[in-house]
Amino acid sequence: MRKIQTIKKVFKNGFTTQIVLRPGFKEHFFAIGVNFGSADPQIPGTAHFLEHQLFNKDTGNIGKEFTKIQAFNNAYTTFDRTVFYARGNKNTKRIIDLLFQVVSQPYFSLNSIEKERAIIQEEAAMYLNQPLVNLNNALMSELFNNNLGIDIVGNKKDIASISADSLKESYQNFYTSGNMEFIAVGDFSDYAIKQIEHLTKEYSKMLSPKKYSKNKPKIEVGKLSNRKLSLDLATSGFSLGLLLPDFKKMLYQGEIAEFLLNIMIESKIGELSSYMQEAINNGDLNNPLSVEITTTGYGNFAIISGFSANYQKVVSDITKLLKKPIKSLNQAKAQFDLLLKSGLGNEIRSYDSLEALANQFLAFSLKGEDYLDFVRQAGQVKFNDYANFVDEVIDKSKMCYIIADNDARMI
Repeated sequence: MRKIQTIKKVFKNGFTTQIVLRPGFKEHFFAIGVNFGSADPQIPGTAHFLEHQLFNKDTGNIGKEFTKIQAFNNAYTTFDRTVFYARGNKNTKRIIDLLFQVVSQPYFSLNSIEKERAIIQEEAAMYLNQPLVNLNNALMSELFNNNLGIDIVGNKKDIASISADSLKESYQNFYTSGNMEFIAVGDFSDYAIKQIEHLTKEYSKMLSPKKYSKNKPKIEVGKLSNRKLSLDLATSGFSLGLLLPDFKKMLYQGEIAEFLLNIMIESKIGELSSYMQEAINNGDLNNPLSVEITTTGYGNFAIISGFSANYQKVVSDITKLLKKPIKSLNQAKAQFDLLLKSGLGNEIRSYDSLEALANQFLAFSLKGEDYLDFVRQAGQVKFNDYANFVDEVIDKSKMCYIIADNDARMI
């Protein structure tokens, strides 16, 4: 397995800098991650709105400054983090300077906020017009009765209610030195490494040193009702949700638990599974299923969705198969060995993408985990431990589903 060399510094103000060395790469990738996402306490959509708003400065959108030095920049918000990033093959000092300007110099003029609100409303309207998004959002609201059950962008009413004061409050609470991390990935000389460490240490002083510790996340379970929606669909669709248990007292936690659950679902209903081949041959499914597994402090869940005219049969078949013990499957150990090797191979291949590698390091680090430890530990998982773990997870999980066609009866 290829080795990755990393350098990590935690400064007195709590700010963390990581440098991941990838010799031979011409481009450099830089990012600042904030331990603040849409599931945290806020008016729904505030984390995403703030991500947009921070690019606005009194001189205009700072994005044009990245363009001047031929650097690409962007940002994204998830349930549990916000990440601002840039990549380029030169002007390291300037790129780092600009990234810190984005996160450390907020500008909350009413005019700029209203302009951004209009952009976000338009973005949300386009995004929420997708049938599968509506299905999954309806499902999430049944799984959770907190912000985790609401789309990351928020709905139209939420976006309209976000104000300068609410943006400032979230910024002051979460954009603090101890709640943020910087990462640089690429081929850096010893001089460049020292420069990055010095710059990030100095620039992090522009952030509030306020020590904000999140309250212990409260998991609020939704009604877990099965529902039928009326959507404009060419083919009827469904989303099956699994409210996964808290992994803290189980054999595996965090990202490795998520990784093993992916293997389990792939072995039972994945593209190469016997179920999938049979479902396609029978005309129950035309395309592979979409699977999303997510672990957060506010709850863990899995969503399995797809399109089928025989949606009720498909949902019933999948539910029964998920509940079937792993060891009862044909060639269960051989499947596990194959999928484990394939999954680890995908992780190792991501080493060749600076962006993918940086995002993995940040995602793990902001959760208090180590990405390279995860890769090592995943490779050491034994079949019996895996089988016992995923069977226990499914046994402790609760399920509900949303189906959609042109008939809106409740079921």
